[in-house]
Amino acid sequence: MNTSPILPPEILFSAEGFAAGDDLKSRAAQKAEKLFRHRQPPLIRMRVHIERTVPHGQAARFVVRAQAERQGADCVAHAEAAEPAPALNEALDKLERMLAGEAGARKHTKHHPRDIDVPSALPKV
Repeated sequence: MNTSPILPPEILFSAEGFAAGDDLKSRAAQKAEKLFRHRQPPLIRMRVHIERTVPHGQAARFVVRAQAERQGADCVAHAEAAEPAPALNEALDKLERMLAGEAGARKHTKHHPRDIDVPSALPKV
């Protein structure tokens, strides 16, 4: 039995090109907390990076990169919008769908295993 205490989730938030307010940071933390409910494989930490870009002759855009670090391959989601809050929501929703899809695929293979491929016929005993 595993008796190790559950560590508090680590959420790293960074903003580039603008000053992120406390409301945006709390929204990112609140939405990222939901992702830590995925247990197989458990998330180690979340990284959320918001960057303000201004293409030549166009309005400012906010690019969000959300990364869920875990054992194995990390999950990364990108989103872009005119405001930081909708871009943050979209990126974290993409990440949620990505993690939920992998959990569904893992459950499917657990409950529906494939037959063993044997090139010759097995003798009946």
